[in-house]
Amino acid sequence: MEMKIRLMSYRNLFNYKKIKTPNFNLTTAKPIIEAVPKIELEKGVNTLGNYISSKNEFQLYCFKGENCPNILREIGRLREITFRAVNEGSGNEIDLDSHDKYFEHLFIWDNEKSNIVGAYRLGFGTDLKKIEGYSSILFEFYKKNSVTQDLVDCSLLMGRAFVATEYQNKPFPLFMLWEGIKTLVNQRQDIHYILGQTSLPSTFQKYSKQLIVSYLFKHHSNLELSQHLRPYHKYRFIPNPVIQKWVLQSSAGDIKRMDSIVECIENNGTKTPMLFRRYIEQGAKCIGVNIDPDFQNSIDILMLTKIN
Repeated sequence: MEMKIRLMSYRNLFNYKKIKTPNFNLTTAKPIIEAVPKIELEKGVNTLGNYISSKNEFQLYCFKGENCPNILREIGRLREITFRAVNEGSGNEIDLDSHDKYFEHLFIWDNEKSNIVGAYRLGFGTDLKKIEGYSSILFEFYKKNSVTQDLVDCSLLMGRAFVATEYQNKPFPLFMLWEGIKTLVNQRQDIHYILGQTSLPSTFQKYSKQLIVSYLFKHHSNLELSQHLRPYHKYRFIPNPVIQKWVLQSSAGDIKRMDSIVECIENNGTKTPMLFRRYIEQGAKCIGVNIDPDFQNSIDILMLTKIN
């Protein structure tokens, strides 16, 4: 069964042809803003006080978006560059939205090169619900109800994770960010869950998407809670019998096997996103899947981690 799916790369078993992966639509995308001068970034970092942790020349900081506009601006610029490189992105000159000023921003600072290495956007539900008139970002993708409202009120909402291009081949950035998240969560007794999204670009072949989503719901999901997560833009697919049979015969520990199949399906040998695998390693459960029309129709997978 696994071999049949692997052979998708070479034979027309599913009566479809591999499509040429389109690049980000540069004809409609706005030019990305210029980099914030390093001297301004250094001034901003110097106002943040003590860092959370450090590793060689790299330091981990956290700040509220409205308190450090230059660093936030550079994070928004780097987000857009990084996301466009994988055929995602907002298409705007900078990837910032109305939620950024209310959220915390965890980022790695390269103290030798004065660069931002990577970042994560963090929203503590207990803090956000105190803001008059604020509505959770979750309700821009899923219909609001009492269950989901109670969930976001006691959760840390994470998103917009990126690692800048020149640091993507290094193993430490994502690990360092996650260790920082653990540190922050351990300081908060009012946070019981972590809610985070990982995305699959719209350029992924449809059978890769189906395989990943089906595998998740089979082995790494909370089906009871997912019934309350009703997306505005639902991901729909016609089940392929070969893929569905493989999923039924698979086990929860078969993520590497699935990853190798995806690598065969995709034109350039792309694997499942690293963040996706990281969530699985942390014991996260899938509770929702939606299409994000404002992010090149990528598939957003909502993952829930219970804090022990």
